[in-house]
Amino acid sequence: MRRDTIDTGWQVIGQSIEGRDIRLRTVGSGPRVVLWIGGIHGNEPEGAHSTAQLPAAFLADPQRAERVTLHLIEDVNPDGRAAGSRFNAEGIDLNRNYPLAFAPAKRHSTAPLDQPESVLLAAQLAALKPALLIVAHSWPEKHFINYDGPAADLAARFSALSGYPVVASDGFHPTPGSLGSWVGIGMGLPVLTLEHRRGTAPVDCWQRTEAAILAVIDG
Repeated sequence: MRRDTIDTGWQVIGQSIEGRDIRLRTVGSGPRVVLWIGGIHGNEPEGAHSTAQLPAAFLADPQRAERVTLHLIEDVNPDGRAAGSRFNAEGIDLNRNYPLAFAPAKRHSTAPLDQPESVLLAAQLAALKPALLIVAHSWPEKHFINYDGPAADLAARFSALSGYPVVASDGFHPTPGSLGSWVGIGMGLPVLTLEHRRGTAPVDCWQRTEAAILAVIDG
């Protein structure tokens, strides 16, 4: 039976420390739930164009919209994006502020989930219950697809379609308190982290990875 296709448009779900809007958009109405996060580090804007283009690309296939519900959080760290900084307005790395293996430090804060942006994202994860989390980042000098949790097959599919080599988190540098570790290892959910080459034009990142992104969203 055909479901009505949903497109909520961008909706405000909370604010950053400096009062900037954090926005969510939902497209599709299918039973498979996927959450896309367009950015956490403010100095990594390479995924921004993908975030803007993804809803229309997703909805171009009506059958996909019946199979999958895609939630997109535009940017978890709009203050950092405005300042061109990795950190939020309190100087905290929001990708080191989650409970699993949290390590207190100046840039991690003194306790996990003590930043409003981290609390908001944790609440969205609890409410949306995604079967897959995809997060856009960037990395100096190279691109790759990083994964946590039971996502090896999805990472391999992404790699085959994009040319991004696969790097598992256990072959990566330590990331205490990271979102990927918390969700992938702590919750046992598949997490894909798109590490675009730092400084690549966002439109080029989208053109290279569009087919791969849609394929892993399909599951």
